[in-house]
Amino acid sequence: ATRISAGALRIAADSNLGVGGALVFGGGTLATTASFAIARDVTLDAAGGTFAPDPLTALTLSGAIRGPGALTKSGTGTLLIAGNALTDYAGGTFVNQGGLFTSGTGALGTGDITLAAGTRLGAFNNASLANRVFMTGAASFESNVGATLTLAPFGRLATFGMASRTPPKPVNAGELMSRSRAVIGFWLAHAFARPQMLQGPMAELL
Repeated sequence: ATRISAGALRIAADSNLGVGGALVFGGGTLATTASFAIARDVTLDAAGGTFAPDPLTALTLSGAIRGPGALTKSGTGTLLIAGNALTDYAGGTFVNQGGLFTSGTGALGTGDITLAAGTRLGAFNNASLANRVFMTGAASFESNVGATLTLAPFGRLATFGMASRTPPKPVNAGELMSRSRAVIGFWLAHAFARPQMLQGPMAELL
């Protein structure tokens, strides 16, 4: 296994990590300088791990991503995460720069997804997420032609700005969120089918 516990490891190909073995993060960063794929399993310890693709490059992860830590996306390049049935990392996903694209079901673990201003979340093949999604600025949703990104029942989208498929114009976040019924409407159809789950979410949103 290759372990990154601090600082940054810069690589140009998967072979730079050696033959086989998992990729284990204990707080460090994997910076990539070219477009390539990593099929290794990834473990995120409590301190989490960061992927930082260089501009105009794309890094693809297709192995299982597990552990208690968070996955952070930095760098202005693109990170592609393919759905894997064993992926269950619990620390959340933070998109601080660039774009994060996914496919399949549950590819982004079980924690919240937080999108910083100017970042992108999308699907490169059909994808379904049950995570809560928080947009802290002018983030946008994008998908490849023919691909769909779905927030599954009780997946949640909370915007502190404008949610859009294209980079939005500035909005007054207070006016958007103040006593908004938009998120309630998103939940309502599914909530009526699951009455036991209605009371808590409604109390939180009102």
